[in-house]
Amino acid sequence: VKYIDFEKAHSFFEKAALLGDKDGKTESDQHPNILLSRANQGDSDAQVLLGTAYLYAAPGFKKDIQEALRWFETSQGESTSCVNLGRIYRGVFDGFEGVDHKKAVEWFHKAEKMRNGHACFYLSLHYANGDGVSQDRKRAAYYADGARHYWIGGSLEILRDLVTTPSDQRIKNPRKDAVMVWRKPVPALGEGDRF
Repeated sequence: VKYIDFEKAHSFFEKAALLGDKDGKTESDQHPNILLSRANQGDSDAQVLLGTAYLYAAPGFKKDIQEALRWFETSQGESTSCVNLGRIYRGVFDGFEGVDHKKAVEWFHKAEKMRNGHACFYLSLHYANGDGVSQDRKRAAYYADGARHYWIGGSLEILRDLVTTPSDQRIKNPRKDAVMVWRKPVPALGEGDRF
């Protein structure tokens, strides 16, 4: 069982929520510059956030897949960056013309070695359909089962489809790939609040 570092996750999202916060006053027009400054100083969390901001056109950013690629590649030691690079090369995002399934598989394998369940999910699709790799339904089942262990939505559907779909037919992605909505930060839980 992999240990989940909730403190690190909380601090990561806290950094994202407080970008541009100065003395309790948010300067939303300056947060892109603050994030860029931190990313250029080598802050890997800022590099991941910057890549994500360009990928999804976060407030203050214009959608730019090439810039997202650049920042994710800069922070490639992060599993989130590896998964996003894999998703970009897989062709998940409209407007990217450099679809390369072999590169996608390479990035997903890097993230999978860092125990990323989303990487397992995408690897199962690549091996099930032979995208960028030789088709291997046993290996696809192995990765789908790995994604299931991480509670990744759609992994059970892939396992089912591997049994019910003939090998000459493609297995479809059971979930929408590029769904992410930027919202205002959720306030921290107060004393007495429960999940």
